[in-house]
Amino acid sequence: MSIADRPAPPLPSFISAADERQEKAARPPRREEPSAINVERIDRNINESLRKQIVDIITKNPDFALSILRGWKDR
Repeated sequence: MSIADRPAPPLPSFISAADERQEKAARPPRREEPSAINVERIDRNINESLRKQIVDIITKNPDFALSILRGWKDR
């Protein structure tokens, strides 16, 4: 394919910044879409995960966990 056979590149855009602002202002404002992330579910999962970790620590080290609780009580 020779240079003469190639398609011409697109013409450059001569839209100024003022034209872009005007065009943007003429568009209707975008509505916020509801979030697809369920924050409550994530929070519940984090709390459940932390609870499992705490239970594991207590079952593996009951004396240490008891000493922590007694230390909190004495404060």
